[in-house]
Amino acid sequence: TFLCTFLHFCVRILYGFTSCYITDIIKFVVNLVMNLIEIIQNLKRGS
Repeated sequence: TFLCTFLHFCVRILYGFTSCYITDIIKFVVNLVMNLIEIIQNLKRGS
């Protein structure tokens, strides 16, 4: 939605690009870990 994009844009200006970049990395790592946990659980269920 437009509001979400606008808020994200404001946050980017407020915190600067470096902290936003760090936040993106953290989000990426969290997603990666969640996916790995899901895969491991599926493998355990399968065996």
